[in-house]
Amino acid sequence: MDKLRFGIIGAGGITHGHAQRIERDGEGEVVAIAEPSERSVENFGKATGLTPRVFSDHKAMLAGEKLDCVLIGSPHTVHYEQSRDCLEAGCHVLCEKPMVCRTADAKSLQEIIQKTGKVFMISYQRHTDPKYMWIKQQIDSGEIGRVTYISAISCQEWLWFTKGSWRQDPALSGGGQINDTGSHFIDMFIWFGGPVEQVSAIQDFRGTPVDINSTVAFRYRSGALGNFSVVGDTHCWWEDWTISGEKATLLLRNGRLSKAVMGQGVREIPDSEVPAAPAHVDKAFIDAVHGRREVMVPATIGLGVIELTEAAWRSANEGRTIRVSDL
Repeated sequence: MDKLRFGIIGAGGITHGHAQRIERDGEGEVVAIAEPSERSVENFGKATGLTPRVFSDHKAMLAGEKLDCVLIGSPHTVHYEQSRDCLEAGCHVLCEKPMVCRTADAKSLQEIIQKTGKVFMISYQRHTDPKYMWIKQQIDSGEIGRVTYISAISCQEWLWFTKGSWRQDPALSGGGQINDTGSHFIDMFIWFGGPVEQVSAIQDFRGTPVDINSTVAFRYRSGALGNFSVVGDTHCWWEDWTISGEKATLLLRNGRLSKAVMGQGVREIPDSEVPAAPAHVDKAFIDAVHGRREVMVPATIGLGVIELTEAAWRSANEGRTIRVSDL
């Protein structure tokens, strides 16, 4: 079987690992990269040992190289345009998070994916994390009963480690932490509970142009309630989850997984009960292109993520509850 010819948009650090995994697994080869910064291209070569053909932008790359697939690893606000152009050029697309920065763009992209028939997948790696996979299996199997409430908090030093970078420039990032590392967080809310109906949020920009701290309460279309806090100016990295169903409650306390059942107490779940990790996202994407597996993170997840995110932005800005149907 001929190797899939990959183009990469963006030469930042996130693309280095993708490129190495694509080459290492033997079913793909990185033949082109679109990146205007010579320094970034040089760093990409040093980190990966690869010397793909270099183009100044993605349109030149699509016109100048025969590609099967494109990995998009650029700043958030250009994901929609680049995804659209790559799909319409006949390429399968693996897009870094977030998929897009507007709900309207997510809906448009879904139509383009359906029209072109190409594989489109979002690079949310938690879908391949055994502990999150176990939680998803517990929900889908009915083991914990109907989900009634999901709550979580994510604490990071995001304010400090993104200072001075494009991530705090809304023209490139589309928003602050809730749209950056917080996007991985919101992805799990959508994966576990489905689409959201209404959202109420408060945000603190901490003197920057973008949201740093967010607290968000919402209702799923299923009727379940949810709430989360994304806190970007803490002094540590910490994350807690509580998923409550009618039969049991699941707890994920900074990586430690437990299950509580009425009258039986709380039992920590050993690693032996957690499923083994499947292939990484790049291999999962290639498998989907070859028809060996379903698309692990489809555009429907990306739509749910930006619906919740955009509703939170509007709610915080307007000081009222936002219905997703009004976006």
